[in-house]
Amino acid sequence: MFILLSIRFGFKLWALTTSTAYLIQAVPYQGASTGKTIPELGMGGSVVMDLISELPRSTKYNLYFDNLFISLSLMDRLTKEGFGATGTLRSIRTEKASKSNVKKSSWFI
Repeated sequence: MFILLSIRFGFKLWALTTSTAYLIQAVPYQGASTGKTIPELGMGGSVVMDLISELPRSTKYNLYFDNLFISLSLMDRLTKEGFGATGTLRSIRTEKASKSNVKKSSWFI
């Protein structure tokens, strides 16, 4: 599964797709207020949780997304809900975690 913002200008969509680009779910981006449904996860985490909300939990999914969406809080939440996730974490989103704390997290392999 891939989550991405498709273009820089014009109509923008947050999209959940398969690895072969089959669209599963999309939400139109409507400015800064889009996706702030879960304040503790921020905009990116809220968008991810909104997009995966309709996925059946009986199947194991691995999510891949860029650094706009990822945070330690989101990774913990996805792990608790049974999702695998991969992404690049921005240094400003480490929430002041030391390297030893990150390695002890249940989602870190």
